[in-house]
Amino acid sequence: MQLLRCRQRPTDGRRDLGESLIEIVMTVLVISASVTALVAALASASASAKAQRDNVVADAAIRNVVETVKQDVLKYCSPYDAAVVLPKPSTTMPAGFTVAITPASFNCPTVSTTAMVTVKVTSPVGVVDTLTIKVRTP
Repeated sequence: MQLLRCRQRPTDGRRDLGESLIEIVMTVLVISASVTALVAALASASASAKAQRDNVVADAAIRNVVETVKQDVLKYCSPYDAAVVLPKPSTTMPAGFTVAITPASFNCPTVSTTAMVTVKVTSPVGVVDTLTIKVRTP
């Protein structure tokens, strides 16, 4: 019985030389693109987290200012003709945040009317949060 032998391909030595330059360049490009995408994703996530944190701080700050305004109205509006000067908000604001209150002062409203007060808080990155309230004489 005769054994069948497979013909072996002739080798010219190219198969044993290792990786070619094109393969190495393509590998470096794929790894570079992957790392760049990962860094971009991390930077985007970090920026998004910072913006969200600023929004939460601005919301808390604006609510603190509004509560201070309400307390001052309760404190100063017992005589109906007294002028109420709203509080200076710099004492209640976190670092880098600014506040604007409109109007800066007003006469106490009568028992049957209300006064509109708008509070705007601006974060260090420029995000503006606005809240408008109606103030009544107690």
